Amino acid sequence: MNMICTTCHRSYPLQARFCVTCGRPLMPSKSTSRPAPELRSVAVLLAIVVTIAATLAVLGAARSAGQSQRDYSNLPTLSATPFLSPSKTDSVYDLLAPKDIRVVVGRRQESGLVLTGTSDEIDALTAFAELLGRHADVAPETVKDHVGKLHGQWNTTRTYKMPKSKARALYRILAADDVPVLVSRGERHLTVKATAADQQTVSRVVRIMQGDRRP
Repeated sequence: MNMICTTCHRSYPLQARFCVTCGRPLMPSKSTSRPAPELRSVAVLLAIVVTIAATLAVLGAARSAGQSQRDYSNLPTLSATPFLSPSKTDSVYDLLAPKDIRVVVGRRQESGLVLTGTSDEIDALTAFAELLGRHADVAPETVKDHVGKLHGQWNTTRTYKMPKSKARALYRILAADDVPVLVSRGERHLTVKATAADQQTVSRVVRIMQGDRRP
């Protein structure tokens, strides 16, 4: 900033008080007292762009997770599945981990998994965990024969259509020797033979995997 004579328009150092030509008092120059309008406009524009980009990123993340319309704060939680083996625990985690599945899956813990969803979803997953661990106490060398003796009780057969990756993940769980169902897999479907009760359990889990679509 410098001093200027409003009559002569001569510029003087900041410490000057009077014009040496006309003797009038000097005034501070206004040319540097405020930022240039162009700079202010650019700063405002950048702030708007950054705000819009951040908002779109948050909305996009929520939409991709398929959970933007659900409040999880008051939903029930299945906090442990201790009767599942570590390998089955990992398989169930991988089955429910995709972002388009609305159940929230906690990280693996020593006691099992932490799952959060509606009461119906938690009830279905509890029944599914019981199905997977029902014969866990049978010796590995005899479990296949043990489960094979139950084939006569499997009186329902149903085919479930789903994406290839989900069909593969569910097949890997149901095809275990100690799980009392008979399962076969196509590229984008599973066919399950089981008792009526166990078929209903599988159906409810498939419904969770597929959102609002029906198998």
